[in-house]
Amino acid sequence: MAQQDPKKINEYNRGYRKRRKELHLCEKCGRQDAYTLAGRWHCKECRDKANAQRRLKRLAPERRAKDNAEKRDNYAWMKKHHYCYRCKKVDAYTLAGHAYCADCSTGREKKDQERRRANAKRRRERRKAEGVCSICGRPLPGTAYPYLTCERCRGKDRERRRRKREADGAVSRAMYKELGLCVNCGRPRIKGRTGYDGKEIMLCERCYANALKWAEAGRRAFEEKHGMTYRSWATGNEFRFMKKKRGS
Repeated sequence: MAQQDPKKINEYNRGYRKRRKELHLCEKCGRQDAYTLAGRWHCKECRDKANAQRRLKRLAPERRAKDNAEKRDNYAWMKKHHYCYRCKKVDAYTLAGHAYCADCSTGREKKDQERRRANAKRRRERRKAEGVCSICGRPLPGTAYPYLTCERCRGKDRERRRRKREADGAVSRAMYKELGLCVNCGRPRIKGRTGYDGKEIMLCERCYANALKWAEAGRRAFEEKHGMTYRSWATGNEFRFMKKKRGS
């Protein structure tokens, strides 16, 4: 039995469904109810039947295998005769052996990308609520663990970022000290300035200013907590520090 032209069948069905939709009729049975008046394609009875059929498909492996075989046969026939599997059109894409035309290929890729992103977002949110790694699903070390991913995934991410920086020609963090750059951010280092221990400062102006600000905030917090300066506290506990140093 020769198959009919799928393009003509698709055009006829599209016009048929459009006319029924304009009249607020069910696309399948032609009845009218609250569902069709609200702008839906099918009435409540047809929607319930379709949902029941879908449930039976999921529960019946033989039925599902038969449907998949029919879909594969239709797909092979349409690709052989250069019809787009989605819109039944013929263009340069389908004539070149593709299963979809140019318009459907672009729209399909975009929809697939959006669907993958939405699925990945839902998966991350679910794993976050379960308290496991948001990437691989492995259990996290404990409730006090401050990250959403496990150590294995964080190590892989660091390695991937390092390889990308090297491929882009960026200087790795391990080379900052050898190149005379700030060991924190990679900017030019301060020249001719030493710290309280007499060693050269390995920070840039910005990171050095931030370090001084954080040190001052730490000193103030220490004074508020202990009621004395850190220097006086360290002088009073000098014997304890010396004893620990000898013991080590």
